[in-house]
Amino acid sequence: MEGYLAGLGERRPSSVFPGVQETVLPVFARINGIEVTVLFAGAAPGFAGLNQVNVLLPRGLAAGLHRLEISSGGGRSNVVLLPVQ
Repeated sequence: MEGYLAGLGERRPSSVFPGVQETVLPVFARINGIEVTVLFAGAAPGFAGLNQVNVLLPRGLAAGLHRLEISSGGGRSNVVLLPVQ
């Protein structure tokens, strides 16, 4: 799953993906209060100042609306509802 947001702070060139900017500070994601794996956090391609965060949804996540929250550097996003089919 990928989502877009602003405010993740400084970015640096990726050591894995040439031409991609990743966040300097670690980024964390929680679904329904449970930490999930962040696969990528960095610059969204083609958008100035916008970040992209890709997370791995947990196996067996039931269909419905789930609470998603992103955090980094002591700051937290608003909770958004993530629809899963």
